[in-house]
Amino acid sequence: MNLSVAADVEIVPLDPESVDATTLDGFYRLHVAAAAVDRPGDPPLTREAVVGRLRTPLTGQEAARCWVARRAGRVVGFGAVGLLDEENEHIGRVDALVHPDLRRHGVGTALLAAALPAVRAHRRQVVQGAVLKDGPGPAWGAALGFQIVHETVLQELVLAATDRTGWQAATPAGYQLRWWAGSTPPELLASYAAARTAISDAPLGDSSEQAPRWTADRVREAEAHLRQHQVEQRVVAAIHTATSTVAGLTQIEIYPHRPTIAYQGDTAVLADHRGHRLGLALKTRMLHRLTTDRPAIDRVYTSCAASNTHMLQLNQTLGFTVHRGVLVFEQDTDTLTSTLGQPTDHPQQTRTTD
Repeated sequence: MNLSVAADVEIVPLDPESVDATTLDGFYRLHVAAAAVDRPGDPPLTREAVVGRLRTPLTGQEAARCWVARRAGRVVGFGAVGLLDEENEHIGRVDALVHPDLRRHGVGTALLAAALPAVRAHRRQVVQGAVLKDGPGPAWGAALGFQIVHETVLQELVLAATDRTGWQAATPAGYQLRWWAGSTPPELLASYAAARTAISDAPLGDSSEQAPRWTADRVREAEAHLRQHQVEQRVVAAIHTATSTVAGLTQIEIYPHRPTIAYQGDTAVLADHRGHRLGLALKTRMLHRLTTDRPAIDRVYTSCAASNTHMLQLNQTLGFTVHRGVLVFEQDTDTLTSTLGQPTDHPQQTRTTD
């Protein structure tokens, strides 16, 4: 295969916190150009939203290192490496975005090649990426030997156009719903962590990724991280009245750079409490509360496995529609290193993101 890249394209590191204004402008124009081709039905991107997401990514999409591709001083590509933790310390997540005018010129592969040494330096045995199902990414990944391991569906709720008759769900007998923002109440912390771990039942296809094993300390660390980045987290939990413990939950996150959009986090119900339609009651209460407290929000996005028909149908009941499909692919790090013609030695592991 042809791994060449135009000689006049350079790949340089990017520090999201200290990047100059000219590069940020180019970064923004890159995303606008790509969105016009890849996501033509989406609301227009603002500079604040694009730069904000660079500096405060969505939960689970944080990057340890970033690069830009430039041609004649113009930003034509962006790449990033995310280093998953805890259960997934074997995975290095790599993202690449290329300007539509420069696609099929080797820019994405050059960004991947720049990112791969960081993946190897942290001893990550698997390289993972995600691409739009209907975009150019699947063919690019296949050419590099990646295997599709999972498919997800992004659903969208446009509040102004939603028939809210599906938002009627009574709280099942034996439970009460409780809402909070930010920190989990101390008396619920242990059972809340246990309930969050119930997300491990969600299908992950053939991905090597594992669902988080939540503990009280891990919950507090995640909450502190969101507060540090001024991300508002809202939670509705189902409390089992007989035991005063959390039986299920749903989460929403609102980011400061996109205050009109809410992003659905986990929705999980412990196995012993399933079959009571708690998921519908939880999500209904969340939407009622969200639209009452935050009337400026006009859209909600949620993502789940394409094979999770139960959750897809539940969301459809609430008014969500399918927005796009996403494919997750993986490749063995050593194999990809060989494909890209890089040395296959394993550099000493480092704990920094240099």
